[in-house]
Amino acid sequence: MILEQIDERHLLADAIHAWFAVPQPHGWSRIEIETPPTDLINWWRKQPFARKVYWSDRSDVVEYAGVGVATTIVGGESLAPDLLASKIDPIVAAIGGDVKLFGGFRFNPKTEPEAIWAEFGVQHFTLPRIIRATDGERNTLAIHFNHEGDSDAQMQQLLNEVARLRYDDEVVNGEVPNPLVRDDIPNEARWHANIAAAHSAFERGEMSKIVLARKVTVIADDWLEPGLVLDKLKAVTPNSFHFCYQIDDSLAFVGASPERLYRRTGRTLFSDALAGTRKRGATPEEDQTLADELFNSAKERHEQGLVRESIVHDFEQLCDDVRVIGETRVLKLAQLQHLYDEIEGTLRSNVTGEQVMATLHPTPAVGGFPREKAVVEIERLEPFDRGWYAAPLGWVGVDSAEFCVAIRSALVDGQQIHAYSGAGIVPDSTAAAEWDEIENKLLNFRRALM
Repeated sequence: MILEQIDERHLLADAIHAWFAVPQPHGWSRIEIETPPTDLINWWRKQPFARKVYWSDRSDVVEYAGVGVATTIVGGESLAPDLLASKIDPIVAAIGGDVKLFGGFRFNPKTEPEAIWAEFGVQHFTLPRIIRATDGERNTLAIHFNHEGDSDAQMQQLLNEVARLRYDDEVVNGEVPNPLVRDDIPNEARWHANIAAAHSAFERGEMSKIVLARKVTVIADDWLEPGLVLDKLKAVTPNSFHFCYQIDDSLAFVGASPERLYRRTGRTLFSDALAGTRKRGATPEEDQTLADELFNSAKERHEQGLVRESIVHDFEQLCDDVRVIGETRVLKLAQLQHLYDEIEGTLRSNVTGEQVMATLHPTPAVGGFPREKAVVEIERLEPFDRGWYAAPLGWVGVDSAEFCVAIRSALVDGQQIHAYSGAGIVPDSTAAAEWDEIENKLLNFRRALM
């Protein structure tokens, strides 16, 4: 296996030499080789690059592990209305193939970021310099670059970056540092006050649902490696989108989200409606009892109905032939189970990626209903900056895109980890029950790290 891996580095270098051996037009390019399958996270964690991205879909079959930077697209003080069309789409169209830019957005672009979120910006997308990928059948290693200027100098730069790749038989494990301090924001007293404020808004007829979140900060006795956090989290969270957007060695956004914002393939658009929560049972019988309780709860079905109907309404602004696929069902995750629907539609020919993003985000599952009022109340009540939590995170490719809703997520910042989770508050909600629901949602991070 070691020889095969070393050959990958040599094979990619040979492909680079061959590409530059003949005259090439200037512009964005990709050189790709096929490789044997490997443990992508183990390979990715050991690479000596500060900037990294990782993404796997909910099936855990499709994986991308990128290191280094070919280009970065960063937004300014507000969401650029033409970010995808003017900056990202031309790059992916020029390169073609399986190229993808990975990135995300702030939950609320109109608010000032806390210092811990400043480097992420309103939007931040990366085309990795080098990326490994698998779809379960085909495994590739590729390098991206913008061919311009002196060809010999550029070829040497690419060869130098390939030479940096680390190949050995070491399996990167590592122990999670010991937690020293935990801080809950808001604390229980402030949480109860927030829920009371939400009920007052319901009574005034201003909203029918708001999603309120908590931030749990844990300080460890040593530096937290983002890749280790991802590895530990992935081990306990099947059936989730897994991601890590690493700005540098000690700053990264990591998560395991069960919720898709949307997937676009050509003109076909898919999304999920996800709401309602029960924990998993200790036995099959208890698990089924909890699932039945969830499925038959008037409160949970009402909350799920709000989410589903809101997404259907949003799809109708973008699509023809909108449909809910099948019946509401229970989606079972490692620690939790939720009510779940799938929605599909055919995008109208004049609809852009920006319009899809602006129409669907934030969903009622992370914002509330009506959306505009809920977002204002979230900003007023939550005593912290959500940053990228509960915002769109994913990739843009050639005539395709996929974004999850970045819930069940955390910001790794040196020796600190800030874990975020929320609960949907409706008129029947109680503060104590919703506090406990968030504790259950944080259980994955607690088991992996705390």
